[in-house]
Amino acid sequence: MSFYDWLIEIKKLSPASASKYNLVIKNRISDWLPSYEVPDNIIDFEALKRLIFSLDIYKERNKVGNNMYSSALNHYADYIREKDLNNHHILDEKQNLTSEAERKVKVRLIQAKFRKALFDVHPKCVISGVNKPSFLIASHIKPWKKSTDEERLDCFNGLLLTPNYDRLFDKGFISFKHSGELIISPILSEAEREFFRVPERIEFKFSNAYKPYLEFHRDQVFRSSN
Repeated sequence: MSFYDWLIEIKKLSPASASKYNLVIKNRISDWLPSYEVPDNIIDFEALKRLIFSLDIYKERNKVGNNMYSSALNHYADYIREKDLNNHHILDEKQNLTSEAERKVKVRLIQAKFRKALFDVHPKCVISGVNKPSFLIASHIKPWKKSTDEERLDCFNGLLLTPNYDRLFDKGFISFKHSGELIISPILSEAEREFFRVPERIEFKFSNAYKPYLEFHRDQVFRSSN
């Protein structure tokens, strides 16, 4: 059942109201957060909803629209929540998020804020220049597990990368000098470099705020030898 049909059949809203709420989900989220797609699970959507609630543009539009936007978001949360009613790892008997699900929401929220911050700084892959959001991964320079809460949200501790470059960077097969020059691990063969299309330089200019994170990556993550 579509969200529009659910609003009419389950929530008993008029077709006009259902259309307005449906348009909020289909169009407004991508207007406010062009780097995001609407999740189809309650944990990811709850994190996205909390991020939206923090946006100034949302607060302004919601106030002018007499809470129409908050109602639409809450209705959509109920809509996808129904799919998980029998999953006791996510929802308890009162249909509230379990403590483990709430922990995951908080992690997803940090990741969502981090991704938004990266798009605000440079909305494309720093190596390839690809700018389609669905192809881009918000990659931490200093790994998540070794970062403080503040570092996990710092936009200068991250880069947008396409999946192939994200994998190489995450596993230490490539790194960056502060000048923007790529450092390529000797473990990576010429054939592999050609396969992944690894260039020698990139156009992105690193500001000084990136320096401690790049140094950490070069020292602790990059594979400098076999």
